[in-house]
Amino acid sequence: MKFLAIIIVGSMIAALGAAAQEPGKSDEDKIVGTWSVVSFVKQGKKGPDEAVEKFSVTFDKAGNLLFSDGDKKMELTYKLDAAKSPKEIDLNEDEKGIVHKGIYVFDGDNLKICSAYPPLERPTEFVSPEGENIGLIVLKRAKK
Repeated sequence: MKFLAIIIVGSMIAALGAAAQEPGKSDEDKIVGTWSVVSFVKQGKKGPDEAVEKFSVTFDKAGNLLFSDGDKKMELTYKLDAAKSPKEIDLNEDEKGIVHKGIYVFDGDNLKICSAYPPLERPTEFVSPEGENIGLIVLKRAKK
């Protein structure tokens, strides 16, 4: 009886935790929209604030991604795998056949993505070590 009670309470706690994370919304739904860049680190070096302030990133439902700095635009496609731990994202430069393997996490209105530049393997933690061709970007959902 005690064992059954523990299982029921554990299930209720898990259900409450899941409900607090935007019920009914998949990561594919949560990522859609425009995000401003809060910070960017590549090879352990922080990107300049004036450059970061100009950037925006827009994800659409069809798996397209647009980086924009006002003047320049770069189009990519993306694919999420929320079943993995940490969650995985692939950023594809389709025209060049290059895939940047990464990980991501949502934190309220922020989205953190850490990705490796080929031929490096997918990162396993959210860090950009000095000298390693790994980028870490923190995005904040743009106000509507």
